[in-house]
Amino acid sequence: MHPHRGMETVTYVISGQIEHYDTHSGEGGVLKPGDVQWMTAGSGVEHNEVPSEGVTAHSLQCYTVTQDLPGTYNGFIYVLEGSGTFGQNNIMASKAQVLWLEEGGSGESEVDITAINPLRVLLYAGEPLKEPVVARGPFVIISLHPGHEIFQSLK
Repeated sequence: MHPHRGMETVTYVISGQIEHYDTHSGEGGVLKPGDVQWMTAGSGVEHNEVPSEGVTAHSLQCYTVTQDLPGTYNGFIYVLEGSGTFGQNNIMASKAQVLWLEEGGSGESEVDITAINPLRVLLYAGEPLKEPVVARGPFVIISLHPGHEIFQSLK
């Protein structure tokens, strides 16, 4: 058993089977290939998800994510796999797309990320140097903080 609070998880079983139980409903069951379980933890729940005894399970567990960032940061999100919505405007992006993050002011800011399909992203953010993005040939350099430059090879 382990706790979750203030989050949602989506579990998708690819192969094998997973037994689950939660303290909120007091019930459990078995997830089989193709089954999906959506759990909203709210103020807190304890649950358990394990492969059935003697069975190897292959599954995905996706989380709805909000990433806090200092408001002075800028950066980018590169979608490695899948698709989702990003930010308060729910901008749609999918594999191989890049989203630019601008400064959000002097306080704290956050980026909401919601997976539509199983989603893998790279989030890179930092204090900007206030220098232009430079492109030459198949490469782009973005300076975010001294010593932390990004080189991106364009296809």
